[in-house]
Amino acid sequence: MRLFLNNRKVIMTVCVSLSVVCLTLCLTACTSSKKDVALNGSFVYTKLSLSPDRLINNDNCIFVSDGKKETKYTLEEYEYVFSVNDYFSGDFCCECLTKDSEEIYIVLFKDGTVEEKIPIPETVDGRKIRGNTKFFAFEDEIFFIDYSCLYRIDRKTKEAELIDSGLMQNFETVSAKSDGTVAYIKDKPNSEDWFLCTYKNGEINEIRGAYSVYGWLDDNKLLITNALDELKVLNVSENKTEEPALAFENIDSNLFYSKDEKYFAFYVWDEDSEDKETYLRIADTEDLTEYKTYNSDKLFGKNPPNYMVFLEKDYTLTLDNS
Repeated sequence: MRLFLNNRKVIMTVCVSLSVVCLTLCLTACTSSKKDVALNGSFVYTKLSLSPDRLINNDNCIFVSDGKKETKYTLEEYEYVFSVNDYFSGDFCCECLTKDSEEIYIVLFKDGTVEEKIPIPETVDGRKIRGNTKFFAFEDEIFFIDYSCLYRIDRKTKEAELIDSGLMQNFETVSAKSDGTVAYIKDKPNSEDWFLCTYKNGEINEIRGAYSVYGWLDDNKLLITNALDELKVLNVSENKTEEPALAFENIDSNLFYSKDEKYFAFYVWDEDSEDKETYLRIADTEDLTEYKTYNSDKLFGKNPPNYMVFLEKDYTLTLDNS
C-alpha cells in the first residue's frame, strides 16, 4: 500500500496541490447574477469547495453543464474524484480514489457510461507514484503526469513505463491530439531554459525553446508561448512561428476541445477590468474566430474548474447508482 494513501492528510494535500492554481481563478471570478446561457455543447468537470483552512475538491462527484442546467453525478464506489481529463476514443476519464482499498484508478467513460477502470501503479521503473495531475486516454494507451514525469500505461497489459522526466509543473505545459502525439514543456539539462518536446510511438523530439503549450490548433500547429514568453502559433513540421488569432488574446488555460472538433474553449482574463475578471471563450476551430465569450461565474459559479472536457449537446451519464 502506498505510503501517501495510508495518511488521509497527505491525500488531501495531493488534492490541494491539484487545485492550488485554481485558487487565483476562484478569488477573481465574477460575482454577477447567474442566468442561462447557450453553449454549443456540454462541459464535464469536478468542483472545488472552500473549507476554513484549505481548498479541496468536491468529494466523489462530477458535474455536467450545458449552460442552462447543471447535473450532479455521484460515483458511489469512490471517495474522491480528483479531475476530469480527455479520452480521445471515448467521452472523458477521471482520476478516482476508492473508498475501502484506497487505490487510485483511471476511470474511462464512453457512450455515457463507465467503460473501464485501470489502476495507477504504485511504482514505475523504480519511481514511486505520488500524485497525478493530467491524463490523456486513447484506445490502446493512457498518458499521465506525476509531478515532473510523463508516464504511459498500456491498456491491454496494464503495464506502465516512464517516458520522460523534468517536465514543468504548471497547468499549460502539456497537451495531446487524437493521433496519440503528446506535446510538453521540460527543462533543458544544465541550464535554466525550457523547451518543447513531442512524443509519439516511442520517439521523443525536441522542437525549440518554449515556456507554455496550450494545445493543438490542427494536426501540425500548436499554440505556445515561446522562450520570450510571447504567444505564438508554432508550425511543428517547419519549426516556424506566426502570430496567433485575436481570439487567443489573454488566454489563461489549456484548450478544451469539443468532441465534434468544431469548437474549443479556454479561459481568458479581462486585463482592463479592475478585478481581472475571468471568462470562458469558445472559438471556431476552422477560422480561429471567437464564437462566444461568457463570464465564468455564469457557467460554473465562483470556482471555475481548471480541468474539464467539452462534449456534445445534451450529454447525460448512466451510472449503476442512477
